Amino acid sequence: MRQWIGIGMVLFLFATGAGCTSKTTSDGNEVFFDGMIQLMDQGVYFMGRSVGQVKVVETGAGHVTRVRVTLDTDFKGDVGNNLVFFVNNGRLQAALLQGVGDVLESGTPLSGFASKAGLNWFKFKTLFNDRIIHATQRAMALKARFG
Repeated sequence: MRQWIGIGMVLFLFATGAGCTSKTTSDGNEVFFDGMIQLMDQGVYFMGRSVGQVKVVETGAGHVTRVRVTLDTDFKGDVGNNLVFFVNNGRLQAALLQGVGDVLESGTPLSGFASKAGLNWFKFKTLFNDRIIHATQRAMALKARFG
């Protein structure tokens, strides 16, 4: 009997451990920043945990920086187009503008902010408006300036 309980516990640990692994998507999203940013780490983080990878950092016309990221499939499924990014101590951090959003499609341009203060200022300016629409419009405008 004890042997079966031990085998059951081992199987349970393997089953729960397998659920914790995540695969990064092959295609990603572009995050646009107004101005130059400096990243010291290739990870993308949300609330302290790694949720993706920075693939390419490019600076284009109009001092717009484009960062191509790939997000883990389980994280991407949990968030939507309510996702924005900011740089904190050389690391790319993800944040949510509001509780829910539409499904995040690969290739959707996203807004990035050079600092947490820049993100907070954007949130304050859009306090009584739909933040997702304003963040999407901002990302599209930055993408157009990037060239």
